[in-house]
Amino acid sequence: MSEETDKKENTEDTQMKPVPVISKEKKLIDGCGDAGAGTPVSSTHEAESGGTQDVVMKKIETLMHELEEKREADKHMVEEFRNRMKEMVDEMSQQIEQRLLLKHQETNKKVEVKLKYLTEVLQNVCALEVEINDFKNAVGVLFKEIQT
Repeated sequence: MSEETDKKENTEDTQMKPVPVISKEKKLIDGCGDAGAGTPVSSTHEAESGGTQDVVMKKIETLMHELEEKREADKHMVEEFRNRMKEMVDEMSQQIEQRLLLKHQETNKKVEVKLKYLTEVLQNVCALEVEINDFKNAVGVLFKEIQT
């Protein structure tokens, strides 16, 4: 190929993606390109691919770190939500308990009034029973006197 074509391809490659500066020394790339694990690689393309692998790995590490941070934030948000829900349930329980106590007090007052009335009626019934027994005894005595 001509020098112009080489320059043109090199400029197109660098414009599409950033190419790290790579020395022309032989490098070992594990599991990358056509070279086997631990095989020396001397071509610039394969060395660039190793540099690209580093860039990709750094990007993956960054993404994984961000993902972990987001998961921690989600965990924290759920914990805050749980705590807030517990607080709300406690508040609602206290309100319900207070309302129940007020209702119980109102009911107790009504029951007390009714019990007082019932007690009065029962006292009247007892007094009437005593009067009836007295009357019955008096009628019995009178009947005996009439018969004798």
